[in-house]
Amino acid sequence: MSANRRQGGFSSILLIAIVVLLASLSAFALNFLRTGAGAQSSEILALRAEQAAKAALEWQRRRVAGGTCTATQTFNVPLAAGNFPATLTCTQTSPGAGYTEGASTIRTYQLGVTACWPATGGRCPDAIAAQTPDYVQRALTGTAVCNITTGRCSWPR
Repeated sequence: MSANRRQGGFSSILLIAIVVLLASLSAFALNFLRTGAGAQSSEILALRAEQAAKAALEWQRRRVAGGTCTATQTFNVPLAAGNFPATLTCTQTSPGAGYTEGASTIRTYQLGVTACWPATGGRCPDAIAAQTPDYVQRALTGTAVCNITTGRCSWPR
């Protein structure tokens, strides 16, 4: 009978070791999945920020072509997943009213867009929100060369 008792004690220790091992593996797997999902969420937000910045820059180009250059402006870019805040800047870089080329007046503009998430008050970049681990921000710049006489603009790269 004493031989059976020893085997029963050994199997109890083995069972406890297996339970602890399975619990550790489960905890590791859950942590791995949670971290992976968080990284995927950040990647999706970064892609949305990139698309929002591109869309806002294009919108700003159309405004400049129409004769509007607002120094700083906030703008909510409508995306399928919801509005994405962006801050736009526009600076006329040609001197005075522009320069004359033949019979045309030419103006140049420096355009900037910063899209971010989350954004306090809809302004980007957001120094307060940037301290959070899920903050994303994308910034783009562009140049517009507009012929004021003909009302046409070009976007040199």
